[in-house]
Amino acid sequence: MHGHRRVILETNLAEAFQAIQKATPLHPQFNICQELWDLLHQDWECDVQLIWRETNGCVDILAKEALGMATQSEILFVEPSLLALALAFDLQEAGSSRVVQL
Repeated sequence: MHGHRRVILETNLAEAFQAIQKATPLHPQFNICQELWDLLHQDWECDVQLIWRETNGCVDILAKEALGMATQSEILFVEPSLLALALAFDLQEAGSSRVVQL
């Protein structure tokens, strides 16, 4: 396997976070959870974190960019300029807590 070996998966949806942690076969999204578990158990270290919605600005930027795309999926080799600014800001705010404590 090539690429990143240490990954942080962040979500601002408490329901998704809890489902990834302990969904049962009766959960309505169990199939999606099963696919995530398969990915999480690959040859890498993945830390799943619940974060505050306000700190998830990069996702909002990418979602807005996706609305203007002509295809269903697109691989970005260079981040959009707005995303680069958000990532730079995120690095400056690294001292503030993004993680929600349950």
